[in-house]
Amino acid sequence: MSTTEDDVREILAKTFPDKDLSSEDNLVTSGEIDSMSAIMLVGELEDEFGISISPLDMTPENFASATTIAALVDRLEQD
Repeated sequence: MSTTEDDVREILAKTFPDKDLSSEDNLVTSGEIDSMSAIMLVGELEDEFGISISPLDMTPENFASATTIAALVDRLEQD
């Protein structure tokens, strides 16, 4: 059984095939994910997990790594 973080890593790899997003480096401050690609990612996450990510949740902290994205998804799935 895959975890939310595993699923998020798969979405990251599918959405950004040319980027190295496997590390725990901060994806936002490293420039791996910019505002436009974050919007694409939000759409993928919403479709995959059946959640709605509000603009208030679209913070650099929530999108820093696969781990923080997975934590956001888990929180929104419980709401």
